[in-house]
Order: sequence, then structure tokens, then C-alpha cells
Amino acid sequence: MIARTVLKGHPQKPRIAMGRLAGIGPLVPAASENKISGVRLRDCTPFMGATDDLTLDECIFEHVDLREFAPAELTARDVIFSGSDLANASFRKSYLERVEFSSCRLIGLGAPDCRAKHVVFTECNCQFANLRFSS
Repeated sequence: MIARTVLKGHPQKPRIAMGRLAGIGPLVPAASENKISGVRLRDCTPFMGATDDLTLDECIFEHVDLREFAPAELTARDVIFSGSDLANASFRKSYLERVEFSSCRLIGLGAPDCRAKHVVFTECNCQFANLRFSS
């Protein structure tokens, strides 16, 4: 199943610095710093499994492996996922604002209690995804 859903009033893509971080190991914020801001990750696996609360702000994830990514709580603002693999990821308590999923593999993605505002899915594989959004 290919999702081609665009919510009305979606603002343009966020302006993000285009630095490149490729081939890095797992990216885990320091215990007191659970916010990742203004990064562009490409062709890597930045997170492994479950993490604590996490905030992503103005980030781009290109061809990133986020399979089975399961933060306890996720807040994402102005984030782009392009060609990334989020199979079996779990966003239990999450808030997504101005987030774009483009050509992503979302098979089995779980987001049963997700608050979303201006989220776009373009040409994504959403088979067996459990998506329940509120605004």
C-alpha cells in the first residue's frame, strides 16, 4: 500500500543547515540532553532500539535505518524523513509537527497515541502500520 496523503495547510519544508554526517555509529544524546537539533543524517543507523524521551528539531534523515526505533516519548518539529526505514518503529507517546515522510518504509510502524499537526506521507509503504492521530 502506498500512502499519498497530504494534509491541508502543510507549510514548506524547514530551512535546515545542510551539514553531512554519514556512516556514524549510534547517536545517543547525553543523559541530560535529550534534544537533537539542526542535523542532517545520511546513510547511517543513529539510534538503536529503545531510548528515553527524545526531541528532534529541524533535522533531516536521508536513507537512515531506524528499524525498531522506540523512544519512550518523541517530539519532532520541522523534521524530514526521506527514503528511511522505520519498519516496526514505535512512537507510543509522540507529538509530530511539520514532519514529512517521503518514500519511507513504514511497515509495522506503531503510533497508537500520536498527536500530529501538518504531517505529510508521500509514496510510503505503510503496510500493517498502526496509525492513530489526533490534533
